[in-house]
Amino acid sequence: MPEDIQKLPEAEALIKYIRDTETKRQEEAKNSAQDNSSMFDKARAEVSNEILKYVDELESNLLAAKINQDKKAQSQILNSLRILNFTIDAYNLLNGSLGIVDSAHKLFLGNTTMVDQKHLVNLGKNVIKTAENFNKLLDASSVSLGEKVLLTMKAFAFAVISGISGFLKGLVEGFKKEDGLLNKLSSMAQNSVVQGLSSFHDKFADELGKAAENTTNSSTNSEKDIEMLPIDSRNYQQ
Repeated sequence: MPEDIQKLPEAEALIKYIRDTETKRQEEAKNSAQDNSSMFDKARAEVSNEILKYVDELESNLLAAKINQDKKAQSQILNSLRILNFTIDAYNLLNGSLGIVDSAHKLFLGNTTMVDQKHLVNLGKNVIKTAENFNKLLDASSVSLGEKVLLTMKAFAFAVISGISGFLKGLVEGFKKEDGLLNKLSSMAQNSVVQGLSSFHDKFADELGKAAENTTNSSTNSEKDIEMLPIDSRNYQQ
């Protein structure tokens, strides 16, 4: 992180750092010649749109929390930014690793990319959505830490099943896509990994989102029930 950004409060520093990095990534992909910009770079630039939208949302929430002097909300937003930044770093490693595998395939087997760009974009968007919904669940004040852990484990279990399904779907698609034994094997391997991970994160994000929404609705309904309790005058008799 540049020194000028490090001087800012941590939340503002993370917002500026993530925004500057993702905006620069988009500009580089846009200005790069068609031949010089790989499909993985283009897919990564599309994922930047999702990241920037989420950063804008967090920045807006942070501003509102500061106006209301809500220290708890400010702390939650800071934690959300930390998780987002960590998720972005992890996704960059994943996307880079997939790019290396693709480059190795091109070097030894030809100049054709085995994975469709749409699958790479979906993978990236699902990874960011997972972080977003995980943050929402963490922010749910009506749920204990133990319950959050159980809900996360339940979501993870569903995601694993979905990931296996996506893996198998990728194997079939990869097998049909190419001719020749080595090309088929490479295509099956790459497509199964990308679609398996994408399906995993898609389901994980969906289940985390449902859990966060259900806890919020449950808390709201409980508050309404308390407000609507009838007042029994006998409770106030001496």
